[in-house]
Amino acid sequence: MTSRQIDHRTKKWGRVLDICDKIISVAGLNTAFSGEMVYFTSKTGKATGFVWNLEDGIAKVALLTGRETMINIGDDVFRSYRLVRTRCGFGVLGEVMNPLGDFLAKSVHIASEAAISRLLYTY
Repeated sequence: MTSRQIDHRTKKWGRVLDICDKIISVAGLNTAFSGEMVYFTSKTGKATGFVWNLEDGIAKVALLTGRETMINIGDDVFRSYRLVRTRCGFGVLGEVMNPLGDFLAKSVHIASEAAISRLLYTY
């Protein structure tokens, strides 16, 4: 295999084919697994999604963070090799978070990064 050839069995990125109602069709993520986090990069910003459905050569990705208008056909999509996860436990009771477990408003008892790192995660 020369440096110009791409081994599609180990490809770590793909390209956006279609966008419809926050479901993005991506070609090239042949080795991705269902539920895996993926990252979109475009000229207008970054977005996060997860693999919703795997079809023959096409992965359907649901958009989690970012706006649908930020993503264009032909943008790159990169694998993260990890499942979607969120914070859980008594430490997050009463907190305002997005579905990925990122705090939208920090309270007094979750002010430090050390306190955040001690929280549990669920997959």
